[in-house]
Amino acid sequence: MESVPVNWSLVCFDLLSVGVAMPRFERPAIGEQEVRDKVLKMIQKVCPRRYGVEFRKIRRLGDLWEADGTYRSPDKGTACRFMVRFSSHGTVRYKDIEPP
Repeated sequence: MESVPVNWSLVCFDLLSVGVAMPRFERPAIGEQEVRDKVLKMIQKVCPRRYGVEFRKIRRLGDLWEADGTYRSPDKGTACRFMVRFSSHGTVRYKDIEPP
């Protein structure tokens, strides 16, 4: 068996000129429960002993998800505020978590 050198750049170019498109795989959009889980994980990193997490609102704003609410820390008597925005695929676009 002899191996024949192949110029793959020409092969790919020929496939595109014929009209064969490469399939695109996109992540599925996240839902409300996934937004809630991601926010809880972020708050856990800021305050490991947090408790009483209350979501005032979780809503969809066009292509963004927004979660807003409060959580409590044993070290601080008052509630700490948080607000996080995600893209529709789960990437963090804005994060404001008040430290304890």
